[in-house]
Amino acid sequence: MVRADADGVVVVRRENVPDVIRTSRARVEAEDAYIADYRVGESVIEASRPAEVLEAKGLVVDA
Repeated sequence: MVRADADGVVVVRRENVPDVIRTSRARVEAEDAYIADYRVGESVIEASRPAEVLEAKGLVVDA
């Protein structure tokens, strides 16, 4: 599968297409949620929830 748009070209092995589609849909859903939060008045920092993202990646902050 080859797709192209203004941002570039992506080549995906046929056997990986289902995983790529699932991952892409999950990303679109996450971005839609981020945009919805931003539109109802959350700041960019509030909407992006950096603490949750960093914690999920293993960051530990001792207060």
